[in-house]
Amino acid sequence: MALWPDVHIINEHPRHLQSQEIVKRANGILQINLGKWIEDNQTSNWTEGLPLIIYAMNIQTSCATGKSPYFLVFEQEPVQHFSILEDYTIKHTLPCKVIEELPNKMYCLQCKNGIINTTFNANELMPLGSNKYEELEVCKNNVISVREVARVQSIST
Repeated sequence: MALWPDVHIINEHPRHLQSQEIVKRANGILQINLGKWIEDNQTSNWTEGLPLIIYAMNIQTSCATGKSPYFLVFEQEPVQHFSILEDYTIKHTLPCKVIEELPNKMYCLQCKNGIINTTFNANELMPLGSNKYEELEVCKNNVISVREVARVQSIST
């Protein structure tokens, strides 16, 4: 458990029979998914895959509630990495600044190459923290498509 030195495993059973069945079912699903991850990645180091599998399970929408476990706990969808390019995946984060907030928490963004002609919701954006991005100080004001952003990003990386 070198990956999580503060984890303490408790070997007790839930006191309520229904809780025990729910835990057994969840553990079975976790075991199956982790086994698939181990097989796909050809490794026996399950501690690397565990956080990914748990995250994937926590963001899946439940048929019973229509919401993900993550949403039920935090009352919001998780903030995902900046993946605005759908089929045109950016390999690295694309620094952008919000130039306009629209109704329904939609945002217009500007990157160093121009104003992106698509709006994004908060779940599609990842705050970049307190890092200073010099390229955002002087941005072009031309309108640029998501496809063009992907093309320029792939050329410059």
